[in-house]
Amino acid sequence: EITGNWKKDSLQIPYGMIKYFDMTNDVKSGTILEFVFNDTYHLGIMVDDFHFLHVIENDKSKISKYKGIYKKYTIGMWR
Repeated sequence: EITGNWKKDSLQIPYGMIKYFDMTNDVKSGTILEFVFNDTYHLGIMVDDFHFLHVIENDKSKISKYKGIYKKYTIGMWR
């Protein structure tokens, strides 16, 4: 159930990922990235081999380079 609480709702993400997707190590267009920042789950989707689309809380969607802090906090990749 979605409550509208960003942090609380994000706790449902791992269960949905396991239920509907398969884990992969293949970082390419279409791969879903799963991150944890400050105990909040976050998702992005690769748009090519180096960039991903994601939405930051209270902000617009954006395309970021998949490197640095994003790689560090990646806990799963799914297809």
